[in-house]
Amino acid sequence: MNHCFGLWIIGVLANASAGTPNGSMIEEWGKWGLAGVIILYTLWRDWDREKRMSTDLNARDAWSKTEMQTALTKNTEALVKHEAAVTTQVAASDRQTRVMERLTSAVDGCPRKEHGNG
Repeated sequence: MNHCFGLWIIGVLANASAGTPNGSMIEEWGKWGLAGVIILYTLWRDWDREKRMSTDLNARDAWSKTEMQTALTKNTEALVKHEAAVTTQVAASDRQTRVMERLTSAVDGCPRKEHGNG
């Protein structure tokens, strides 16, 4: 049961417990009845607005979460690819360094020929 309707019922019962209307009391009951209808409408309107806002906020939160997860996944994939590329470059650089060291040691072991003019 809607809590606004429950509050309205409580208001009606409270008015009824005050006594039955007689003469001038009918006017008072009319005023309180109109106030009760206005309060009931206001409470229902606020409840409905809160429900719509909650639904909208939940949808936005779900969208944000999805977008963040997608972005993190893409960034992780890019970092993994970058790491693989850097590892490959480092390995190639290490191979070049080893080749140069071997060539240098091979050249150092060879006798040098003196060039001169005569």
